[in-house]
Amino acid sequence: MGGKPRESCCVADDGSRFHRNYEMVIDDQIETLHEIMTKTSSGDMLEFPIYRRLFALSVISYINDLNHHLEELSSQLDSSINLEAISLHTERYLDKSYWTRSWLFSDLWRSNLKTPTTEINRMTDYFPNGKPDYNFTPQLIGSFKTAMHQFCDNDKLTERDLKYAVNDGIDKLIELLAEIVKKTREPEPHLYSKLCNEVRESYSPDDAVRDYKNWKEIMDEVSLKDLVAQQKIEIVKLLRTDFFKYLPDLPLSSYDSCKIKIKENDLPQTFEVPRNLFSELAKFDRYFELKGGYVIVINYEKLGKYIHKNIKRLTSVQLSAFVEFDKLMDLIHEDMSKHRSDLTKYLKNYEEKQYTNILNECAAILNTCQEHLRPEIRKTFLREYLDMLLFDPDIRDEARKKLKSASRGKYICWIVANLSDSNIFKPESTSAELAHSLKSKLTGTLESTIKKYIDKNGSEGSAALRQWNRRICDGLKEKPHNPFAGII
Repeated sequence: MGGKPRESCCVADDGSRFHRNYEMVIDDQIETLHEIMTKTSSGDMLEFPIYRRLFALSVISYINDLNHHLEELSSQLDSSINLEAISLHTERYLDKSYWTRSWLFSDLWRSNLKTPTTEINRMTDYFPNGKPDYNFTPQLIGSFKTAMHQFCDNDKLTERDLKYAVNDGIDKLIELLAEIVKKTREPEPHLYSKLCNEVRESYSPDDAVRDYKNWKEIMDEVSLKDLVAQQKIEIVKLLRTDFFKYLPDLPLSSYDSCKIKIKENDLPQTFEVPRNLFSELAKFDRYFELKGGYVIVINYEKLGKYIHKNIKRLTSVQLSAFVEFDKLMDLIHEDMSKHRSDLTKYLKNYEEKQYTNILNECAAILNTCQEHLRPEIRKTFLREYLDMLLFDPDIRDEARKKLKSASRGKYICWIVANLSDSNIFKPESTSAELAHSLKSKLTGTLESTIKKYIDKNGSEGSAALRQWNRRICDGLKEKPHNPFAGII
C-alpha cells in the first residue's frame, strides 16, 4: 500500500515541499540587490552627486522592502517550520564582505555637501522618458520614481548620511537572515509535532484504512491477539520502507531492550521481512512509549525532529508509509480498547476530551475579564477564542503544553495581554484592572505578579501566541467560531 498525496498538497517525490518555496523568493531578491549594489556604472554618471544620491536612495528603498519581507518570514517561523526558508547560498549572504564590494561602501563618496533639489533637472539628459539610460536593472528602474520622491523629501541628507543608511540596511538584512537561519535549523520543540501534522495532511491513508476494514470483515471476529499481531505487521510495513535509514545502525544487542519484539514467525509466511529487522526495530523503539502493554504512543516532537532533519532525503513512499502507520495505529488501538476498557485513556480522542476539561477550567479564569470587554464584543468571544487556541493546529501544541503545566497562570496573562493589544477590552481597562479581575481565579499568585506578566508580554511572552492572535482576532470578532470545526 502506498498513500497518495492529497490533491491540494505540494509535496514532491523527495518530500521536501511542505511550504511555499521561500528559498527561491529570497535568493532572487537578494541576488538582485547584490547585482544592483555591485553594478559597474558609467564613470561620467558617478561624477554627478545627484546620481549617486538617487542611486543610493533606490538601493535603500529596495533594502527596506526586502527587510520587510524577511521580518514577515521570521515572524511566520515563530508558529511554523518552513523547510525552504534558507538555501545553500544563505551563508554567503551573512558575510558582510559580500556586500561591501559595492562602490556604495568605497571612498567615492567624496563630498559632505548637500546637493540642491533643483539639480535634479540636470539629470534629464541622462534619463530620457523618465528612465535611466545607463543599463540600469529593471528592479532599480522600478525603484527610481520612489527614490526621486525620497530625494525631494530628504534633500538635507548628505552623501555620508546615505552611505550610513545603506550600511545600516545591510546590517539589518544580515541580522534578519541570521535569525531566520537559527529558527529554520533549530525550531521550537512544539513545532516538530506540528510538522508531523503537516505530513499527515499531505498524504491520504484511505487505501490503508480500506484494507484494514476489509481485513476485519474477513476475520469476522477480531480478538485482542489478532490486533496485536496486526499491529506488528503494520510496524514492519513501515520499517521495510527504510524510514529510519538516516539513523546510525545500532548493535543487535539494542534489540534486547525493545518495548515491542517481533520475530519472523510472528508474521505471515509470505510476508516480506527486511533483512535488518532487529536493527530497525531498535531505531523505531526510540520514538514511542508502550502504554498499558499494548498501545503505541508516538513521541511526535522527537519523530518530527527526525523528519525535519531528513525531509529532503525521505521519499514520498516513506512519508506516506508513516501517515498510513499513524492512522492504522489509531484504528487498531480503538479496537483494542473494546477488549480492554483500561486502554481507553491512551487513545488520541481521549486526550482531546482531556483538553476539553482544560478548556473549561481556563475559560472560568478568563471569564473574570468579561466586564472589561468592549460593548460591541459578544459575551461568548473569550470562550470561542480559547477553543480555537486549544484546537487550532497552528498553536494548539504550545497552548496545551503551557495550559496543563505549572505556568498556566502566566500563559493566561499573556493571552489577556494579546487580547488587550487587539482592542478586545475597553480602552480604560488597564493592566492593573485586568490583573485585579484575574486574581480571583489565579489564587496563589500575587496581583502585582499577574500585572507584571501582562505588562511584559511583549518582551517575555510567546512570539507564536502573538503571531497567532494577530492572525485570528479580527476575524473572530466579525464571525463566531464553530466549536466543533477545529476538533480532530
